Amino acid sequence: MRAGHSMWKWLLPVAAVALAWPSAAGAKELASVSVCGPTGCATLASGPRLRTLASVMGSQPRSVLTSVPLSSYYRVDLAIRGDHEIGHFRLFFVRPNLLRPAEGDGMDTPFNALPPAAARLVASLATEVKPYPAPRVVEARVDGRRAAEPQTYARLFAALPAADGQVTDTSVQLVLRPDRANPWFRVGRPLLYSPRGRVLVLDSALRVPDELANAIERDANLRRTASSSVSWPGLAIVAAWFLLSAGWYVSTRRRRHA
Repeated sequence: MRAGHSMWKWLLPVAAVALAWPSAAGAKELASVSVCGPTGCATLASGPRLRTLASVMGSQPRSVLTSVPLSSYYRVDLAIRGDHEIGHFRLFFVRPNLLRPAEGDGMDTPFNALPPAAARLVASLATEVKPYPAPRVVEARVDGRRAAEPQTYARLFAALPAADGQVTDTSVQLVLRPDRANPWFRVGRPLLYSPRGRVLVLDSALRVPDELANAIERDANLRRTASSSVSWPGLAIVAAWFLLSAGWYVSTRRRRHA
């Protein structure tokens, strides 16, 4: 099998290029790869490293469903040559080995782990350019309500632990707007939060720390009555019983003294 065909098979799940490129029977091959930062790009358009990159990316990448913390990142521009035209696709690269399609370039797939040899080649290009800094949250809406401290919600992308069991209640929607395009935030796709289990649904169900969960529920104007074990009617009954008992005791003592 030609390296170009191998590269094309790998790109289908990662960049979903089948949605943007005619599925002709002709050969398709990697024409160039550019790793870019805010000030420039490092490009491979020929040579043995490009051929090696095409050949080592022939296997299906492993999806990463765990939480990926915000960090610096790079943009990756691919050019795929077909029989009569060249298709261009944009992805994002996060060190050491994570790749994800950019907005608009295919379906909303999770992060994928590059094969080790491919990750090393992409990382070697990345050393030639300055990365984009970690994105910031400039606006956060919780069930339509604007949060006073949007950057708090960047912590949703920290290393959150996996949640146990099934998530049945995702009644709170979080809409976050970043300062620039990046691999973590998907425009038009709200994050779903379950107040019952304090669980966030990204590419999988993740447990939200109590401090951050309290902030979400405060901004959503939720009252966590379920977390309170105090029964006010029961407390009133106990208080009335105590007062009656105290009155009976005082009355008895007075009669004895008389």
